[in-house]
Amino acid sequence: EPQWITHAMACAAHTRLCVEHGLSDRHLNGIRLSGALMRAPTLFIAAGRPVHAGELAAAYVAATLRLRPFKQANEATAYLLGMIFLELQGLSLQAKSAESYLMFRSAFLERNNPNAWSDWIALRLHVQSHPGKTAVAIHARNNQVTSYSILATRPSTQSAKSDNKDPHIGDLATLTVQQPPEANSPP
Repeated sequence: EPQWITHAMACAAHTRLCVEHGLSDRHLNGIRLSGALMRAPTLFIAAGRPVHAGELAAAYVAATLRLRPFKQANEATAYLLGMIFLELQGLSLQAKSAESYLMFRSAFLERNNPNAWSDWIALRLHVQSHPGKTAVAIHARNNQVTSYSILATRPSTQSAKSDNKDPHIGDLATLTVQQPPEANSPP
């Protein structure tokens, strides 16, 4: 069973963010925070299938952004809670801060698509566990992610396929996800 973020952990993370960024108001709505912290465990129990840690981290983020339990710094706190959850599971994203933030911003603040962030986490963790065999390319324009590509070699034998420890990744070749065009741009 995953290690969950507690109310005290979330409050400590938010307080530290406020102090580091010079925010004096640390107003908290405890009911909203409790609701945000219950989203990931609820998903885990109700899914009826194995749930990747990235999905649970994204659930914390999405719920914190939706419920806005703090008066200030909800976006930064949501991001931090997602990262804390991964660390609690013994998973550390070895991505540059800029890449990590751009993926967060694109998935949650621009497209409202938590699955994009959880997919990126799963693929990023896959990259880390297979050095030299898989590469991730993040394409950004004007500080916004426009697409990302996963480049991987296909396993050459059936036994190589079974060595893949992450059932959510499977047999990768080249995958590119494009950000949808703006609503008022021509097709």
